Amino acid sequence: MDNVNISRIALLSVVLLIGTAGMTAAVTAVPDARITVSDVTVSPDAAHANERVTVEATITNSAGSPNPVSLNSVELLARGPGIDSRPFASLTDTEVRDELTGLGALSPGDSVTISLTTQMESPGEYQFLVRAHGQGPEEDVDVEVENESTGENETVTRTIEEDVTAQQRTTVTLLPATVDLDVRALPLEEAIATGSGSQEDGEDGGGAGAAGALGGGNIQDIIGQNVANVQNTEESPPPAESPVLVTLSNAGTVEAERIVVTPVIAGEEGTSFVTQNVPAGEQTQVMIDLGTVDSRNEVTLRVDYDTAVGVKQTTTQLTYPPRGGDIRVTDANLEVVGPAEGGSRVRITANIGNAGSGELGGTIASVEAAEGVRPVYPARSFFIGTVGSDDFVATELTAVVNASTATEIPVQVTYIDRGVEYTETITLPYNPAEAESEDGTSGISLLTPGIALLTLTVLGVGGVLRRRYV
Repeated sequence: MDNVNISRIALLSVVLLIGTAGMTAAVTAVPDARITVSDVTVSPDAAHANERVTVEATITNSAGSPNPVSLNSVELLARGPGIDSRPFASLTDTEVRDELTGLGALSPGDSVTISLTTQMESPGEYQFLVRAHGQGPEEDVDVEVENESTGENETVTRTIEEDVTAQQRTTVTLLPATVDLDVRALPLEEAIATGSGSQEDGEDGGGAGAAGALGGGNIQDIIGQNVANVQNTEESPPPAESPVLVTLSNAGTVEAERIVVTPVIAGEEGTSFVTQNVPAGEQTQVMIDLGTVDSRNEVTLRVDYDTAVGVKQTTTQLTYPPRGGDIRVTDANLEVVGPAEGGSRVRITANIGNAGSGELGGTIASVEAAEGVRPVYPARSFFIGTVGSDDFVATELTAVVNASTATEIPVQVTYIDRGVEYTETITLPYNPAEAESEDGTSGISLLTPGIALLTLTVLGVGGVLRRRYV
């Protein structure tokens, strides 16, 4: 920080109203008010170009000053890349970056801390100058006046005011601006169910964040505005067919403005939506509508926006529609019903349920061949068909199991969810001693905590394999 000597400027205005005769005046005394500017700081510490910075300073009327001072104004001036290189004394009022006025009076020993703000477009080293203007009280002074007509001196009393000025400067280096708009998107139903995409993502689970963003569940509260209808602000948006919650987080140092979100499905652009600006360090959420989506697709969301350093673009991807069904297997039992070639005949019974919100179609349960396990008649597979939301179907399968080589029986469940075929494999632990208990059943629950392990891999176009160990 560069300290600058405090300057006092006494301006004497003497108005002589003694007729038309010319007179020469001399001041015999002036007041002695003194103010200082100190503790000039700039925040944030690592400021960037195009980021608003705050300059704080303390203005003090020194304890040795005999009079109070009216603090008329405090100005902020700057020199640096692209604005001005002239001395501060040469800068005019039109080049003041910020100014505070009407700050009141300071008694001797009193001080006040003020804040001024500014914003620079270019990175580099800048000098900031804080300059305070004050005014002392009115003082009566004796003025010796020479009457040019007679050549004689006359003493008159006049009232004057003392203008006082103090200033201090500091140097700061502004870093280049950074642009970093992070975009996340989830189907609205999934965002509410999981709490993902909330304003405090990861801190507030259970869907509270996403639901809260809807103003208590009202979708229209955060829906983006259709670009085609941007002028029609009175008309309410139509109900969303395929709502997606988009979270925009600005980790950069400049504001993201004029944001437009455009979905792209199979190379075709959908309806674009505009949303509010996102200042640096802040986050907002907007709901967009993908329109009619008949089958599951990979959706690209393109986000175009303006910043102080140019037009930018970013993208994110999601799969839509989300999976509507959720296969669950409960009440699975294994029963040895007799001997068979290569092992024992085992009957498998279980309930295949759907805990999701959508309907599952083409559902088939079957025994999957594995080491020591062979599906056999009469129930190698079981066609279940459609399983509605919150519904289940009892199934029965048969297999021959060689206890010396097999410790588990894999059961495969294939189903169609919104046009995509999925396959899940549920593996049942096999213990002959349990399977041959007095009641002939194992009573193994496929949802026992701590036993299930789920992995998901893509089989190819339209197919998904999920293997679950229970």
